Amino acid sequence: MILPDWKIKEKIGTGELKIDFDKELYIGPSSVDLHLSGTGMKLVNRNNFAAECPVISCLKNNDKLFKKIIFNTLTIYPGEFYILSTEEKIEFPKNLAGFIQGRSSVGRMGVSVQSAGFFDPGFKGTATLEVTNITQLPVTIRKRMRICQMVFMETFGDVKVAYSEKQDQKYNNQKGPTLSRIEFDGKII
Repeated sequence: MILPDWKIKEKIGTGELKIDFDKELYIGPSSVDLHLSGTGMKLVNRNNFAAECPVISCLKNNDKLFKKIIFNTLTIYPGEFYILSTEEKIEFPKNLAGFIQGRSSVGRMGVSVQSAGFFDPGFKGTATLEVTNITQLPVTIRKRMRICQMVFMETFGDVKVAYSEKQDQKYNNQKGPTLSRIEFDGKII
């Protein structure tokens, strides 16, 4: 069941669901809008490399292909790829899951906000966003704008092992834009 506005407010009010943010939250009929932080990671242009074109690989760490950015406004050129994050830190209880999707108003500007999507019960941290400009024109976004919306769903009771308790979890307590850790799939880190 997707939580309606009153249930979201109730769970926040009791402290069962924690959303740390220094301003008032925008709660829609069945979601909470989340705000863009002012830090990110930009995938570097392949022309920045000398001889060979780098490859993004699931077998290795790809951090060297990104550069850190800090911004108040960010102009995204066609085809550029950024790892961004929300300002809000969210802490899910053992009986609540969530997913993020881009806001319609942002999508209508030609900005695709694909989040790592699903948030397991027990997850704690900021949300990482994969952002691309799919238009043929530059698009400017700004820090603290409402960039995406989180939808919450109750599970049929508490999960036995929360995300934060899993030995192979890779993203719990993430703060800010977090690059892929796919190279650790199947390994305990």
